[in-house]
Amino acid sequence: MTAAYAWLALVTVLGAPATTPTKPTAAKVDLAAAVAAAEATLTAAKLPANKYDGDGAIARASGLDPDRLAAQLDALSAACPAPTEVCTALLPHGELQDRLARTLGHLASLRHAGSLLRGSQRNSFEASQALDQLRLRAMVDALPRARCGPPTAAELTRTTTELADFMVLRVRAGVLTAEVLTSQERDDLAYFLAAVDSAGREVGAPAEATRANPMSPATPGAQDQRRAELLVQLQAAKHAGDLATAVATGKRYLATFGYPAAMDGAADAEHAWGGPRHSFVMRDLAALAELTGDVPLAHDLYRRADPGGGMCGTSYWSFWKQQVGGVVRTAERLGDCRPAISERLLDIDLDDSDDTAAPDPMGIGTGRLTAAGFDVPRLFRGAMLTLGRDDEPALRRALEAAPAPQRSAALARLARRGREDWARRVYAIEGLAATGDLRTLTALIAMLDTLTAGDRKRVAATIGEAAQRPEIDPCAPSQGFGFGGRWSNMWARQVPTLARTCKTALTVEQSEALARGLLPMVRHPDEWTRNAAIAALGKIAVAASRPTLRKLARTDPGDTCDDDASCALRSRYQTAVEALKTLDAAPTDAAWRKYDSKRGR
Repeated sequence: MTAAYAWLALVTVLGAPATTPTKPTAAKVDLAAAVAAAEATLTAAKLPANKYDGDGAIARASGLDPDRLAAQLDALSAACPAPTEVCTALLPHGELQDRLARTLGHLASLRHAGSLLRGSQRNSFEASQALDQLRLRAMVDALPRARCGPPTAAELTRTTTELADFMVLRVRAGVLTAEVLTSQERDDLAYFLAAVDSAGREVGAPAEATRANPMSPATPGAQDQRRAELLVQLQAAKHAGDLATAVATGKRYLATFGYPAAMDGAADAEHAWGGPRHSFVMRDLAALAELTGDVPLAHDLYRRADPGGGMCGTSYWSFWKQQVGGVVRTAERLGDCRPAISERLLDIDLDDSDDTAAPDPMGIGTGRLTAAGFDVPRLFRGAMLTLGRDDEPALRRALEAAPAPQRSAALARLARRGREDWARRVYAIEGLAATGDLRTLTALIAMLDTLTAGDRKRVAATIGEAAQRPEIDPCAPSQGFGFGGRWSNMWARQVPTLARTCKTALTVEQSEALARGLLPMVRHPDEWTRNAAIAALGKIAVAASRPTLRKLARTDPGDTCDDDASCALRSRYQTAVEALKTLDAAPTDAAWRKYDSKRGR
């Protein structure tokens, strides 16, 4: 079943020109001559043989004609005129094909997307990356024309008056309690809600009439034969670089499920590990439409496609990130950054950057908002006031226990607006820490006793990420300071450490203050909170934490795990052992004080 549409998994290799693409000649192409011509072009331009950071600047300064490069890439693509799983004729020339596509990617405009698509369909990873560049450049070109500014005074006044019936949730004496906002909290929440007032549907949220279930796919019927024929036509159009036909065919396929109205996803009889077939086609068509100029179609599909639906959640986060990026790009091209502010706050472009990098104002994260005048930390502070609202039954119980007259007004707001659980949607805890400093982390520690169990664990873990002590001096970048990337297939909102730069690195005394704030949590009744605090102490790595960690790791409870208590003890012991290893690998307090002296502290 998976093999029947394995091509659909190649969701990042799509693009489309602004005009009808030039198709490769139907005449038989001399592959040897095509290879020789491409090699001569790249050699004469003295381009680097391997990809590196200066590659784009060199390509742009080379004076190469992108039309000529596109024609040469098409000549190579013509060696495989029919769709196949692997273009065997080009396998010996894969490096040349990639260099040609990469160079074209730096110089191309939308009219060259057909050539790049043809290359990507013939196994060129660099051609697919070049198409990604085209999509991003289309967004960057639209930024100066798009509306993007912080809430106006009128918007803030209107939103503030609408918050009389909003209640913030906090844990008091172990009970989730609804409380009236303070004046400062009301101002921060109004700023956030005014900013996201035009936000679209959450990416991947249910929007269809029914959703597919991989455990009970639909029984194949007559409609599936029509769908199979359309998929063959779609693949053929992509292989030929005929973007207009590909978009039209994709729309006809989705129409068999009811699109653009609510779709009958449960009618899909085909499933792969990554989800139902129609979800792949929705992402596929969104990427095509984005570069053919049908930006409204692309925006709608990026929001509506289900990134899940696969067995065991396979590929969920990679599909979700793809859709989040598409929503941001298309919102800007539609002329307004506001509908995608919640997606920008996720800063997913930091996943592919150096840990020392700041959000790029030309990227798809918070850099654009900062450059446009938004107070990004304030946005996150406002979102933090919606913590605890993701569990609707618990939220309702807390509101029902509130005193009158707030109780009835808050319940009416819940019925009218839903949970308003923005903190979950924008990862407010991690986002606030990523924009903050010592004061921000201290404020997060002060909140620990008022948070639900899940949020307490996340705060403790986030403080460990932000305050971790690196193994080398942050004031000596020549030593190659960095924290590396993440290799998990589970996405996590990036929280850059404050020690990523000499200027922002914490002193020993500041780190000790944070560690003291976390120490009570290692005895917390909640197992996840305990372990997160223990692991964070290891990352902060001050000597004052060592006695506590040693005590927790002193007695090995053995491998038995017969009940909740013994399992929790085993988990705490293992976490403490690993935390000690992390602490011991970090510079000592004495060594860190030497680093502090370089900063004049």
